[in-house]
Amino acid sequence: MLKWLFGKNSAPEPNDNAAQTVQGFSITYPSGRTLRAVRIAPNARPETVIDALGLAVPRPVIFLMSGAGKMTSDSMSLARSTVEDGLGRFAEARLVNVLDGGTTSGGMAIIGLARFRRGYRFPLIGVVPEALVSYPGFNNPHRQAEIDAFHSHIVLTPGEQFGDESDMMIALAQTISGYGAQPLLGLIVNGGEIVKREAHRCATAQTYTGQPIPLLVLEGSGRFADELAAGKRARLVGRVHTALLQDPIIRAVLDFPDIHFLPISSGAESLRAWLEHFYQKG
Repeated sequence: MLKWLFGKNSAPEPNDNAAQTVQGFSITYPSGRTLRAVRIAPNARPETVIDALGLAVPRPVIFLMSGAGKMTSDSMSLARSTVEDGLGRFAEARLVNVLDGGTTSGGMAIIGLARFRRGYRFPLIGVVPEALVSYPGFNNPHRQAEIDAFHSHIVLTPGEQFGDESDMMIALAQTISGYGAQPLLGLIVNGGEIVKREAHRCATAQTYTGQPIPLLVLEGSGRFADELAAGKRARLVGRVHTALLQDPIIRAVLDFPDIHFLPISSGAESLRAWLEHFYQKG
């Protein structure tokens, strides 16, 4: 078992009545690529999941909140070089653990392919409801997405809809970071309703440890990321009655003092520089 480090932002006390069943196995693709996977029971503790995955802790973490199938081709094109050469290179250099939804869609596909093409070794951990995906050995007739073969680890959660995995994803992010011992950042690239809810939880401390998670928004990546950026601009010029700012979730996220914006058009070098500054500060 891992030795867990508790700092001032310690984890909640374990619930002895919570189910902790974690089944470890491998997903092997025809190419020979093998992913380390776990299937978890409801209320499994993130510490138990991380033990089963064999991940070293505490480590710095990026929680990638990204658009999935609804990212436009323009958004994908804008995000590709910035995410691949910015986020991917930074995560490799710092051995940052990156968590996302683990499927072949949107930003998850971009970072997975970047990791494969560059031969990167940083842990890329996908968290997704098993009922909604398929993978070699599990030809799910009800699948809505495929597991991305270029991730390193997969956590298969209970749940019948996307978003049911968010609790575990946030808990894993905070636990891998050592409950604040190492820096943790939520990175918003595009995104829809699920990302919106996750960002709100990060900003309002509705998290596993009860601590908020700093946010970086890639402005210009589309959808929710751009809604936040537009809301920020409206506030700056005093247009507080715009439709966007009538949304209580957007208002709450923008009220968070640790939210930051970076134009995606500024490119990979700017993203890497921003991340370097954030993680050194942390």
